[in-house]
Formats: sequence, C-alpha cells, structure tokens
Amino acid sequence: MSETKLWVHGILDALNKIPREQWTTHPVIYKEMVECRRLNGIIRNHILKSGVDVQCINDISAEVYAILQMKMLKVLDNASSFYSVAYRVSELVVSSYRKKHYNLINSKDVSLDATFDDNESDSTRHDILSYEVTMADFSEDVIHTVDLHNAKLQFSKKLATLGWPEDIPKLHKRIGRPRK
Repeated sequence: MSETKLWVHGILDALNKIPREQWTTHPVIYKEMVECRRLNGIIRNHILKSGVDVQCINDISAEVYAILQMKMLKVLDNASSFYSVAYRVSELVVSSYRKKHYNLINSKDVSLDATFDDNESDSTRHDILSYEVTMADFSEDVIHTVDLHNAKLQFSKKLATLGWPEDIPKLHKRIGRPRK
C-alpha cells in the first residue's frame, strides 16, 4: 500500500487529518511540532521566565516534543486542546531543567572514591551520598534539606575564617513567645 503525500498546515491541521490511533507514531506530527512557531514560542517564554540558560533550548524543546507525542497525544481529548496541554508540559519540563541547573551549580560533585575532610562526620558523609542517590526525584523537601545543610556549612566556614563580627552581640535575648 503506497502512502500518499499528506499536506498539512500546522499541528492542529495535522491532528485533524491524521487518524487518532496514529498520533503517537506519525512523523508528520513531530515535524509540525518542531516547525510550530507558537509551540516554540511557548517553550522559549517559559525558558526566559524561569532563568534557565537559553543554550538549553534545543534539549528542552526535544524533550517537550517527545513527551507531547509519546505520552500526551494518546490522552488528548481533542485536537483543539493541544496548546493548553503543550503549555503545561513545557512549563513542567522547564521547571525540571531549572531545578537540575540550580542543583548542579550549587552543589559540589561527590565521588564514592573521593576522600572526605577529616572534620566531616560519618553522618554528613552519609547525608551527602544519600542526597546524590535521591537527586532524581527532585522533591522540594530534599532540595530544601540539602540547601539548608549547604548554607549552614558555608556559614560556619565563613565564621571560622573571618571570625565573629564585633558589632553583633553573640548572646541573643529572645523576645516574644517561647519556643515549644
């Protein structure tokens, strides 16, 4: 059976002309997504808003296209809701890249065969290694815990290097409601 040339004008036209069961595998749909100025504009706007490096646009776009075609088109209720789904997928992918980018910049690389400082305790070593293992889930609690740990560590190093400022008293009198 010979395949005839399919002439489409945009992603919505492609979704309307191609049978629904072929949406996840048809190359014309992927081609139209890549060439769609509106979809690429949505992705670019999310990247610019989130502060992710613009050089990641090709990687982010490819991931958005793949997720849309392989996962989201099979659950899409109709072709007219494509852009609202694409907007949310783009937002989530860019958010994921922002978290990856932020954590790669602010955390130091940990190797299992690297030597640790003598002043680091075994629990600190375990926390850092377990952080590397759980890095894939990007839950907010894990990110907050690691950021808090890194901030405390950096602050204590800074205090050890520079000393306590003279204009700030070391003793602090708590005013207000006592802690529980």
